[in-house]
Amino acid sequence: YRGLVISRHAPDTFGGLLVAGVTCWLAYDAMLNIAVMTALVPPTGVPLPFISFGGSSLVATLAGVGLMLSVSRAAGKSPAPEREPETKPMDWREKSADYDLSGRNRGRRVSSISRRRGAP
Repeated sequence: YRGLVISRHAPDTFGGLLVAGVTCWLAYDAMLNIAVMTALVPPTGVPLPFISFGGSSLVATLAGVGLMLSVSRAAGKSPAPEREPETKPMDWREKSADYDLSGRNRGRRVSSISRRRGAP
């Protein structure tokens, strides 16, 4: 269930299809193993995900779940908000201005050239 929720909230189509595929793969393996154990189908040799003994199967299962977690983390990040266009054209000095990010004077820093004595 959680895999399908992650798939639905994936940020792109590839991530959603990847998570849906891994979820279906794990669900299919689990159902097939349970069907073999209850004698509904003949033995196939598919191990139960995360439980049964099988080194290569466990590595592949953990890799698939790692991909699911990666898509889940990417889905948790919200996209950057869109900026509104500027209403007035900007001067080249305003574009290249170095802003004071410390918040002390709430304005632009004065460049070293204009701090000289006699600067206009």
